[in-house]
Amino acid sequence: MDIGNADAILVTQWTGSNATRVLIDGGHAADADEVLKKLAELRVAHLHHLVCTHPHDDHAAGLVQLLNNKQLTVGQLWMHLPWRHINYEELTRSLGQAGQSKVVNVIRASLDTTQELYRVAVARNIPISEPFDKSSIGPLFVCGPTLEFYRNLLLQFGDFEKLKNFESARAAHELKLMIEDFARGTAVGGQPLAEDDGDLGSEPTEPENESSVILTASHNANRLLFTADAGVSALQSAVSRYQLNNLNWMQIPHHGSRRNLTETLVEYFKPTYAFVSANGSTQHPRRKVVNAFKKIGTKVYSTHHPTPRSLHHSVGSVPERKGYEKATEL
Repeated sequence: MDIGNADAILVTQWTGSNATRVLIDGGHAADADEVLKKLAELRVAHLHHLVCTHPHDDHAAGLVQLLNNKQLTVGQLWMHLPWRHINYEELTRSLGQAGQSKVVNVIRASLDTTQELYRVAVARNIPISEPFDKSSIGPLFVCGPTLEFYRNLLLQFGDFEKLKNFESARAAHELKLMIEDFARGTAVGGQPLAEDDGDLGSEPTEPENESSVILTASHNANRLLFTADAGVSALQSAVSRYQLNNLNWMQIPHHGSRRNLTETLVEYFKPTYAFVSANGSTQHPRRKVVNAFKKIGTKVYSTHHPTPRSLHHSVGSVPERKGYEKATEL
């Protein structure tokens, strides 16, 4: 769905005239009305499954608002529950003593969103399951993270000094790139995008992004991959356990960030089509990421191009969608 640098993806599996529907993420809290509007346009009043890939507010905060709307019914919520896997009281106490910084505030907000989403689901008696490796979610299959991978990431949440240093170094690098972008005046699709800014995947991804649920689906010989904000480590972990190459379709992770993919991974996935949810800014999607896919022959589409719009892709026999136009490649 077209909600800028945020994610909300509706997956529908048709068996004759019967539909099984999964909503992956719900964008920011402010995006909930737009997501509900799109669901209403598609006459979707019931979701068999709702997936929170990770607790960042551009994916999870909208889900809280969706669950607060009782006109939308939900069969099952899938989300990670960190308090089952870490000393939660110690983590929250450490957060309270950590002072103010962007990275610490993001962790606080993420934990608050997780707790609020859990609370609303419990209040509505919606069953909750954790989406770990080998779980099946309707037509989707979880290929990451494993429980061990997730628990190792949680241990990094408490290393605030390391995370602060990481955030400061990254912010300085991003400012340098932004200045260079505007000095060049480069643009794609009417929007400025970063040009040459180092190798793909050369910088680490935040632990919360690496904890993203990675999902796959198959129809005959066509395989689809949903990546949320998963980074290089998470994707490599999934690739080490499953055959995910030569895809029909994939979601470009983290709105097209250059940190979340390497050229080796792009060449391995080799999708025929790739979608990215982004606003066309200097960072999302990165020119270098788009070009890495185009180099191997992938048709790349973004929700921002040529004007903001939702995107639709189907394999097999799917009822015609009204209101969609032919998409324009980046």
